[in-house]
Amino acid sequence: MGDLSRNFSRKEFECKCGCGFFKENPLLIATLQRIRDYANEKGSSAGEFSVIVNSGCRCAKHNAASGGVRNSKHLRGEAADIRIPGWESERLLNLIKRMVREDVVYVGYAYKINDTAVHIDVRIPQSSTAKRWSNG
Repeated sequence: MGDLSRNFSRKEFECKCGCGFFKENPLLIATLQRIRDYANEKGSSAGEFSVIVNSGCRCAKHNAASGGVRNSKHLRGEAADIRIPGWESERLLNLIKRMVREDVVYVGYAYKINDTAVHIDVRIPQSSTAKRWSNG
């Protein structure tokens, strides 16, 4: 059980450098909860899927050390790098695209980071990438 939503806790989103930096963004947390719920609703009966937050909020120092851009959405608590164990990033990104097209979830921008992880943020307004998803 989480303290931010049914399945997410503050600890998952705190800066990974150990400084404790955290900015709560209810839209991001609700979006990730919906992704988790949708993956389990549309997934197989082979068990429950968890969304793992590899990186949530970042302090400026950790963001720079991580190679993050100066205006990273991680600095504002508007972004997370996520994965679902056992899934490739392409599968997760396709799930997110489907959810945006079906108007199940708001996503400002998302892209594959590597073979297993996806960056997702709730920037407003949406990037042109997210707008294209909405148009099919």
